[in-house]
Amino acid sequence: MLSAAASAISAEVNFTVVNNAADTIGGKRFERRIGADYSCQAMSTATNFIWDLLEQTTERRDYSNVTLYIEPMDGADGVSAYALGNSLHISANYIGNYTGNVKKEFTGVLYHVLAYTWTWDGEGEAPRGLRSGMAEFVRLKAHYAPRMVGGSPGRTDYWDEGYGVTAMFLDYCNNIKDGFVAQLNANLKEGYSRGYFRELLGKSVDVLWQDYKSKYQMDRP
Repeated sequence: MLSAAASAISAEVNFTVVNNAADTIGGKRFERRIGADYSCQAMSTATNFIWDLLEQTTERRDYSNVTLYIEPMDGADGVSAYALGNSLHISANYIGNYTGNVKKEFTGVLYHVLAYTWTWDGEGEAPRGLRSGMAEFVRLKAHYAPRMVGGSPGRTDYWDEGYGVTAMFLDYCNNIKDGFVAQLNANLKEGYSRGYFRELLGKSVDVLWQDYKSKYQMDRP
């Protein structure tokens, strides 16, 4: 059994929600605590936020429709949500088992997966960690990221470990040069190169990572 709702909220993109887990605990909780109407509005708001953050006024992916599926996933592989082009998938199991403010958490996850839809992937060459880090950077800037999104800054080994680690590093780079992440994303339309960091910030990504680690080691009591 499924339930669906569609709403042409944006003049440019039509957003649709399909609940393929309507008979599950998570699917019922989605209907009760979140709902399709809220999800469509949140996708519209998040899309406009991402376009603005990444300065995508015209050069962006040409999707006229985005569909969100609430799916029964067992979570065995650790995945609670993912995007395939303009198709978003969020785990009903995750919604059902989440113990905090589920609507706020859902919204944050929505920002994260929508970032995959609207950002470029370097013609398939961008590292997975960079892509997940950019998605979490979007969530961070929207103020929906978990409080310790990247753990203790600078205490990990690699800049592209993904998610919170990379999001915090990208935020550091963006503070060096406002609009850095937007420019990095624009470059990813044509392909991927570690040289983009030097091109945009004047230093290699490895030097920037060491600078980042040193900054937080010095700031740490």
